[in-house]
Amino acid sequence: MMSGLLVLMMLFGGSGDTQQLFGKITSIAVLLTLPAYFYSALALLKRYGFRSKAAWLKVTASLGACLFCMVAFAGATKLALAGAMMVMLGAFIFFAAKSGPSAKTKMPLSRAE
Repeated sequence: MMSGLLVLMMLFGGSGDTQQLFGKITSIAVLLTLPAYFYSALALLKRYGFRSKAAWLKVTASLGACLFCMVAFAGATKLALAGAMMVMLGAFIFFAAKSGPSAKTKMPLSRAE
């Protein structure tokens, strides 16, 4: 996915400066790693909850991780954020289509059937 994004940015980018292009691609790559950290932190919060006194350190670290991810997304440039969202949406559509229901499976229209 990143290679495809790099090729698109090279072909349709206005400037030919390789250093700026590398900086944009690196920013997008960093933004692509953040959702995994965010979802892991949410999974920890779901597992331990806010009321678990034994896991206060894990809950605090999870809240800090969620806050870090939100601040990183908020501070991203428009180009990097748009590129990361396009890649994430493309990956989601690809995997949703790949793991969707097969043509052999008949889904009932209602519960009465």
